[in-house]
Amino acid sequence: MSLNLSVIDSPDASDALAQALRVRADGGVPLITDPRAPVATDLLSASVPESAAWAALTSGTTGAPKIVVRTADSWRVAFAPLNTQLGLAPGDGLWMPVHQVSSMALFSADWADESDLELVVPTSEDSGIARAVVAHVTPPWLAHLLDLLDAGTPSTLHTVLVGGDSLTPQLAARAEATGLRVISYVGAAELSFVAWDLSD
Repeated sequence: MSLNLSVIDSPDASDALAQALRVRADGGVPLITDPRAPVATDLLSASVPESAAWAALTSGTTGAPKIVVRTADSWRVAFAPLNTQLGLAPGDGLWMPVHQVSSMALFSADWADESDLELVVPTSEDSGIARAVVAHVTPPWLAHLLDLLDAGTPSTLHTVLVGGDSLTPQLAARAEATGLRVISYVGAAELSFVAWDLSD
């Protein structure tokens, strides 16, 4: 037996991720797309295995974006170790500014939902960093976060989990100089977490 993808194309990140979680709760397989970057119709109408829980687009760095499907457990297995390593408890805020089409965004939404964390998605009116203790970011978003801190934006963040690209020593040092604990990791839409660097 196979399932069909439930395509979500909301331009609002919070809305798109909330819709994705509702689709999952109903037993469907959500795929968030970007209205500015259409995906071929034949891909969107493809059926996926019954074991699939999530679908995400690859970044397209090696060609046209592809759809990767995941089981629920392929992400869930990382949640408890992450919560322990990052010092997260139910009710804590997880700051996730990354674009909603990325597997990082979907992973964060599922992680927050499964761990009873508050998923904090920034808006133009509210950065959200005063409502979170951990940030899940790419290096460019870490640089933007540090600019916010340098500008005096109130923050309750104590740790940043950085993936999506290699983290330069200079950017890591800049973050640590502000008092943030920095943990970088290697992962991919196709592989989820591969390894993390705990500076040891």
